[in-house]
Amino acid sequence: MEPKKIIIIHQEDLFGRKISGILSFIKQFIRFAPSSMKIEYIGITSNITERPVKKWQKINMEDKTINFLPLLYVKDENKKSIIPLSAKFAFQLRLLRKKSFRDSILFFHRIEPIAVLKKTDCPKIYLTHADIEKQILSKTTEKLWNKFPQFYIRLEESLLPNIDKIFTVTENSLKYYQTRYPQYNDKFAFQSICIDTTKFSPAKKALSLQRKYLIKKWPSLSNKSRWIIFTGRLQEAKAPEKLVKVFSKIVQEFPYTNLIIIGDGDLKNNLLNFINDLGLNNSIFLLGSLEQTEIADFLRASDVFLLTSNSEGLPNSILEALACGTPVVTTNVGDVSKVVIESFSGEIASDFSVEEICKSLLKVLREPAKYTMENCVSSIKDFSSEKALQNMYNTCLVLQGNSNSH
Repeated sequence: MEPKKIIIIHQEDLFGRKISGILSFIKQFIRFAPSSMKIEYIGITSNITERPVKKWQKINMEDKTINFLPLLYVKDENKKSIIPLSAKFAFQLRLLRKKSFRDSILFFHRIEPIAVLKKTDCPKIYLTHADIEKQILSKTTEKLWNKFPQFYIRLEESLLPNIDKIFTVTENSLKYYQTRYPQYNDKFAFQSICIDTTKFSPAKKALSLQRKYLIKKWPSLSNKSRWIIFTGRLQEAKAPEKLVKVFSKIVQEFPYTNLIIIGDGDLKNNLLNFINDLGLNNSIFLLGSLEQTEIADFLRASDVFLLTSNSEGLPNSILEALACGTPVVTTNVGDVSKVVIESFSGEIASDFSVEEICKSLLKVLREPAKYTMENCVSSIKDFSSEKALQNMYNTCLVLQGNSNSH
């Protein structure tokens, strides 16, 4: 019998400019998948000339050729629209409800598409990247579902019987599922996020040469003695304004310092105005969305990675920074304590206040010798893609062999 296809269904463009932990995971899943595993992707497109809508096409992704079906065109994934993208994507996905998926395993990364295709006669895997209780069932983020938590719970309850395996990237979400749905405990499993160390690795040249190369490529940058970096979406959950507030305090002690922000989002213009009001235009640089290779270059050239998020799972951005040998200062969100080891690979602020984040950041800036490149790299050794993804690949193979149950 020919192996089933793994059809990944997610509302992002594989070739888009959005910085996304989910997309990073998907790309690694594709790249390191066994050669015998046939993978397809149903998503969106941000370039209708090269990737036209509603047309299956072969694309080269992560050294592999896969089939790709974009269901709709989104000009800028970093900008939110009045109608949520999840709703638009689910609406287009309904066109596939009559398609036969009997030779496939459907692999979801959000819950809404599962509701559309729940009756399809094939195995289904769901990987939730959120800390469910903090990001969805609380009021601390801009997630749409936290405005309607009871609707989310009802949707979740209705879909669980239709899902064969549910993976979660946080221990908190795993406990949430196991406690709330003990009758389905055999369906739940932990899946570590992972890092592609072939793309994110320490610098092979001196820090000064690394910065000289980047300044030549981005002439607006100033070659100050310290670089603090952030990569991610400029959205409420990431608290980018707090990032700037922290930096404004730090430059009082370390005035010759840059803050480099890589990413885009709805809060970009507000952030630019805030930076201007503080008179920090010559020290803070918003570079927009960059390719992974460019992000890695900036991480290698920086002294510390700073995350001020209100909620996270275990952010890919933290793993990427540590893999490049850059220490991390972060708020205590999700599972960051698994890799950010205090006085070793970074610091975790005791609360979400600007003052406490500043204290943690100052520790790293004052005593950089504590947070060596070797320390940072060693703290993510268990998160290499080849190792972390093996359990999920094995699950796909098991589901391929259980086709008689569908």
